Amino acid sequence: MVKAFGMSFAALGLLVAVGVTPATAQKKDRNVITPDEIKERSEITNAYDAVRMLRSPWLRVARAKGGLGSASFGGGSARPSAKTTGSEDNPTGSIDAASQTANSSRSQMLDDQASKKSGPVAYIDDVKVEELEDIRNVRADEVAEIRYMNGNDASGRYGAGHESGAILVKTNRIKH
Repeated sequence: MVKAFGMSFAALGLLVAVGVTPATAQKKDRNVITPDEIKERSEITNAYDAVRMLRSPWLRVARAKGGLGSASFGGGSARPSAKTTGSEDNPTGSIDAASQTANSSRSQMLDDQASKKSGPVAYIDDVKVEELEDIRNVRADEVAEIRYMNGNDASGRYGAGHESGAILVKTNRIKH
């Protein structure tokens, strides 16, 4: 027993000698918020506050990569000119107002879909919540851990729609 104590004391001395104290021996994971971190900030009242104050980059919206936003439907040269040679159905060769409106509406719809951006998806105790704001319903003293999962990992685990990642809130609530 004395030998084990001596070895433990020697190991602690070695850590201190190289500048590592027991408090810093465990490297902080930037993808996890612990209850201890939350307790250090008295103004944190809920899980959302914890994320906002301690890891605000988690709340960023991912930029669109691929999808409708980057699709190319042809440049200006691929579009038909208003000065076409006419046909039996359209002798003047002009695009009528209904077609222009339909094309304009379709373009607007594609632009709207491409510009829609969503932030990270939130889960409380592995249950997806409707809005990220719903994690405000988890009091700070109920948090066991808050973890961020990047977009690729979240999509692999939960499926599509996690481009901005996922915020996983684990609580210490009593489960029935």
